[in-house]
Amino acid sequence: MSTSIFKSLCVLALLLASCGSPKGGGDKLEPLSLENTALPALEDGAGVYPSTSILKDDQNPFTRLAVSPAQRWSITGWAMEAGAPAARLAAMFYAWATELAIARSGESQFQTAMALRALSAHESLSEEQRTLYRNAAIQAYQSMLDNFKDSVGYTAEGYSYRLVPLAFYAIRDLGGTPQGRWVETVDPYGNKIVVEI
Repeated sequence: MSTSIFKSLCVLALLLASCGSPKGGGDKLEPLSLENTALPALEDGAGVYPSTSILKDDQNPFTRLAVSPAQRWSITGWAMEAGAPAARLAAMFYAWATELAIARSGESQFQTAMALRALSAHESLSEEQRTLYRNAAIQAYQSMLDNFKDSVGYTAEGYSYRLVPLAFYAIRDLGGTPQGRWVETVDPYGNKIVVEI
């Protein structure tokens, strides 16, 4: 069995294990397939803090079940595989944007922005769709600078790193201009750093 198929089956198994009753109640459990996740329409600032509109999006599969942090990371790894279809990136977007709307964390905002950025580069999408997702990614990364200045990410080994510099450079890479008082400078050791002045 290939690694890609194995990972996909693991993600599906995790999601099925967490599946609860469908919307509207009832006792029957229904499996959730993320392979056909619809592309987000991004209405009302969905995926950009402080918007919670993602919780009302009928296309959002995560309004129907709770997803653990481990499952969100599994979905992220699955979505970011080389050659993955856009539907997987949409699932990643929905998983993290739902967490952002509920928990309001910098990590959730950053991962939501990453999903939008990946969608903006996906070759299967039209130029109009890629532009929509690029602009939304810039807004999501800007939200990191505006609202989550002290947020950190962690390596697999447990080391922390600041997310603000990554958001700053992502905005520039996407053709945007970081807003606010953020600048790139050099520390006493000659390393480029991003600071708020």
